[in-house]
Amino acid sequence: MKKITKTNLLEKLQNTKETFTVTFIKKDGTERVMKARLDDKKHESTLAYNPKEKSLLSVFDTQINGYRMVNIKTIMTAKVDNEEYNVIEG
Repeated sequence: MKKITKTNLLEKLQNTKETFTVTFIKKDGTERVMKARLDDKKHESTLAYNPKEKSLLSVFDTQINGYRMVNIKTIMTAKVDNEEYNVIEG
């Protein structure tokens, strides 16, 4: 498994057209594995806050067919474009 910084991971996610998988720690402290894709910005425009200011990534969860937030600070692993990554600080 390759190592990738959070900054580089976000760049990869923004450049992919495919579904990706991320493992992260939820707000309640539990681990979550999510299959998701970045969607258009329509969802973000309906929010009362800017997710980026709170280190959140707005995604469309393909398993439950709904929008969710991923805490960028707690992402541990990711699979993007058939490459698996351990996410490190940066």
